[in-house]
Order: sequence, then structure tokens, then C-alpha cells
Amino acid sequence: FVVTEKTLDEEIQGNPFDYGHVLLDINLTKELEQEGYSRELIRRIQAMRKEAKLERKNTIELSLVTDYNLGIWTKEIKKKVGAKKILVTEKVPRKPFDHTIEETIRGQTFKISFTKIL
Repeated sequence: FVVTEKTLDEEIQGNPFDYGHVLLDINLTKELEQEGYSRELIRRIQAMRKEAKLERKNTIELSLVTDYNLGIWTKEIKKKVGAKKILVTEKVPRKPFDHTIEETIRGQTFKISFTKIL
């Protein structure tokens, strides 16, 4: 009969179940944070596309005004929302867009604008 004691770092949470333990690293990395913002932006842009009555085949030119660095996730956003072009900038572009909203996601402000291309 052997007794073992488990100690976990603060960043790791665990729970036992019938066949062992489940461990979860709850440390939020910059990459995970960027992914979270990107997925939320994708969801909101898709909702805007729906409101604009765009079809899946329609492509857009997208502008994201923010001071938050989305890193490598910019390409994923472009792909998922059907953007032919994407501009991520800290300054509002001079070019007018047909659809614009300003959203705050977990304290970060994003101005999302797009125009249908095709």
C-alpha cells in the first residue's frame, strides 16, 4: 500500500476522477490571449457580415483599429471572415467603410470596419 501526495504549482489546477487526475495549466500566455481576442473578433465580424446580408462567397476589405497586437492571428482573422485585404492599425484610416462598429473586449477597444468587395 503506497500513498502519494500531489502538490501543484499555483498555475496548475487538478481534479481527480475514477481513472486518475485531470491537470489544467491556467497560466494565460500572450499567445492564448491573442487567440482569445482573435476568436471574439471573428465572431463579431461574422455577426456584422450577417447583419449586412453578405453571403459566404462575398469578400470584404477589413480594417481593425486598435493598439492591441494580434500577432500571427491576423492571418486567421482574414481567412475566417472572408477578407481579401486586412489593415490593422492604431489610427483610423482615411478611407470610408460601409460598415463600422466599435467594440470593447475585456478592456481592449477595437474599431471594426469593412466594405464588401465582391
